Amino acid sequence: MMKKRVSESRTEQVQILTQREMNGYGRLFGGQQMVWIDIVAAVTARRHCGMNVTTAMVDSLEFGAPAYANDTIVLVGTMVYTGTTSMEICVKTYVEKLGFTLPEKLTWDFVWEVSDAATAQD
Repeated sequence: MMKKRVSESRTEQVQILTQREMNGYGRLFGGQQMVWIDIVAAVTARRHCGMNVTTAMVDSLEFGAPAYANDTIVLVGTMVYTGTTSMEICVKTYVEKLGFTLPEKLTWDFVWEVSDAATAQD
């Protein structure tokens, strides 16, 4: 396999929050955020290794601050570590309030480990 730079695997996803993604308290539903994080981590890993991957483990996940309807969510996935059978991906999520041009605050940050076990044949 050809060596790749971390920047070649970087993945970014942007979402505008709607009422559909809100929980009973009017904030972003954590489960929806986890789905988006998993997708960004998987795309980052696939870009890096060129293979199908599966999530093996979530090292940590902390919901540090709320996001509300009409906020823009920016998810950024980057490679942290690569081994022979696994990779660690960091996905950071930022909230942009309407009218701001830069992310206002970091809300979630964690490391995701992705394994190539998904390519195994049954």
